[in-house]
Amino acid sequence: MVNKKKISKKNLRKHITKNLRKHNKSKKYKKKQYKGGENIRINVRNIGFTQDYINYKFTGVDETLDTLFQKMKTAIKRERTESGVTNVGDDTLITKYNFPRDLFELYLVNDPRNPDTYYSCDNRRLCVLKRLMHEGFDGEITGSIGATCPGHDVDGYYQDILIREPGKMPRLCIKSYEDQLKKKQEALEYGIRIREAHRESHERIKKKAEQKENAAAISDSVLDSVADSVAIESAKDAKSGVSRHIFKAKPVNPSTTHRKQRVAEKAIRYDDD
Repeated sequence: MVNKKKISKKNLRKHITKNLRKHNKSKKYKKKQYKGGENIRINVRNIGFTQDYINYKFTGVDETLDTLFQKMKTAIKRERTESGVTNVGDDTLITKYNFPRDLFELYLVNDPRNPDTYYSCDNRRLCVLKRLMHEGFDGEITGSIGATCPGHDVDGYYQDILIREPGKMPRLCIKSYEDQLKKKQEALEYGIRIREAHRESHERIKKKAEQKENAAAISDSVLDSVADSVAIESAKDAKSGVSRHIFKAKPVNPSTTHRKQRVAEKAIRYDDD
């Protein structure tokens, strides 16, 4: 007869607490473990996807792909600012910023048609890591090579993947993000062109104003020289007794001239009487 150990309420509480601690220490983003898989260091640039679409959030974790991406992007930007490095590795993000190590450990399978190519079974993490390549992540991760994916079947071998989110149109992981970066770059280049055009326009206006000032200065100097020559001639004429007047002729009013003539005619007629 087998003696069963009686579990009291106190022991049961300890048992549950112990199991919860083990569960909390387990890796959040992994589903299963490979047994006897070969581990290699590989860049995510050289890894493809094994599904044609993924969910917008992780299973069992209250975190979306975009939320995780923004957290890691902020950490990478901070590290680049503080350390002055161009690219940030996974060790720095794990040890310094406390990101789970399993984020950078992917399950890989070989394409039977091309054994030198690798495809990841962890498509959601691979999507996030590939997007981080544009933010300063060096892309080097640990890959565990196996025969099949433990969590799902291999649907195919893809270079991009669709993200499905309720109430929204499916979007590509890599291409859509690269399109966003392209639009930002185009907007930046457009802003630079606009600033250059404004600068050139300002220089043209400034140049025209300088030309007008130079022309005004030249005309003033010409007028001064003419006035000086007239003054010299007047002084000479005064010495020689010749009067020289420079005046502007006033226009003759016909009505005034006619009235003067009539007054003169009346005066003559009165004189005749």
